[in-house]
Amino acid sequence: PHLAIMVLGIKHNDRKVTRLTVRSAHDLGERAWACLGDILGENTHVKTLSLSYCNLDMAEFCAGLQTNQCIEKLELSGIDLRDAAKMRSLAPFLSRNPSLKDIIFYGCNLGPGSISILSNALLNRSEDTMERLNLTNNRFGDIDLNVLVLALSGSKKLTSLSLANNGIGKNGCTSLARLLENQGSNLKKLFL
Repeated sequence: PHLAIMVLGIKHNDRKVTRLTVRSAHDLGERAWACLGDILGENTHVKTLSLSYCNLDMAEFCAGLQTNQCIEKLELSGIDLRDAAKMRSLAPFLSRNPSLKDIIFYGCNLGPGSISILSNALLNRSEDTMERLNLTNNRFGDIDLNVLVLALSGSKKLTSLSLANNGIGKNGCTSLARLLENQGSNLKKLFL
């Protein structure tokens, strides 16, 4: 019932509803995720979207979400993104939303394909607004860190990068050192 009330407020663009949190929603079907994505795509007040441990139909959800222009913080926890198709569905939102400042993919099983697609989405962002990127607990190791570092090197606003619990080794640290040496970087916090 609480989720339904929140979604109704978001649908009516209620300025008091600035955050949507969905946790362990395993009973939402494909159509429900598509409707939620469409509603969020048209909303102008939700600033934080947090989805945790949901059985999420990423393609259906992101078809509508990609038009959203106001979400500043996207937090996905425990949502399996190792399938590159899921990250491809999310990429248009990540690259086109001019307000997005904070991206958290915690424990999302990001694989090599997902990291590459994420990196391309960040590299092609329409606006340089991202301040924080948290990819903690994905265990992706050194794979494609060069691509991620290249994508982040162009960001002047990124101040915090968290890559903890990912099994990053010597090669990954060498890649990250290039990011820290970048003259235009404002990175202040790096968590390994």
